[in-house]
Amino acid sequence: MKTIALILWVSLSLPLYGWAATQATVRVQATVNAGSCVPTLNPSTIDFGSISSRTLNTDQITALDPKKTTLTITCDDPMSVGFYFLNNRTDSVDANHDGVTDSGSTGLFGLGRTSKNIPLGFFEITIENGISVDGQSGSFLRKQSESWIADTSVGSSTMGGDSASNAFSVGLQSSAIAVPVPFSIATIPLSVKPFLNSRKILSLNESAKLDGSVTITITYI
Repeated sequence: MKTIALILWVSLSLPLYGWAATQATVRVQATVNAGSCVPTLNPSTIDFGSISSRTLNTDQITALDPKKTTLTITCDDPMSVGFYFLNNRTDSVDANHDGVTDSGSTGLFGLGRTSKNIPLGFFEITIENGISVDGQSGSFLRKQSESWIADTSVGSSTMGGDSASNAFSVGLQSSAIAVPVPFSIATIPLSVKPFLNSRKILSLNESAKLDGSVTITITYI
């Protein structure tokens, strides 16, 4: 199966003492392995602004406001493709998310660990409304076993498909059948939202750098 990988990096330098400003960015690196469809993200850098360690919650996670980016898949000729999100930091997603009920294996993406091996937090990726397929209103599809189903939870569904066997795709809203459609250009709005672990869990005795990484892989159907 031919694939194309698009790597999404989430990084945030977090001084754990004082009021020093920090910046968080999403960096994107694309590697085209084969095929005639190319994925891009716009913007390729997302700035989460300045954060003070003193603003972190003491006993529960601190959620940052989500930022938007758009995944665009451009094909030389109309093609049906799927895509999935692979967590490159699975070892840094703690099973205890201070109330966020997810195992972390498929829905939440790790942000690395402190030097004392404490998980720094995680982030989630959500597909938003406004999918466009060759200029037409698109629908969000999820693979289930060997079939495709329409996913009506756009805007609230954390992306967790971590292999080609449970990938995502796009169809047309005007179609009564949930089936991926060939396209030349599809645009898929995404939302990226980080969550930082509590000060109690992190043990504020050092600075730390958050380092999240997700590989978005395009597969040909």
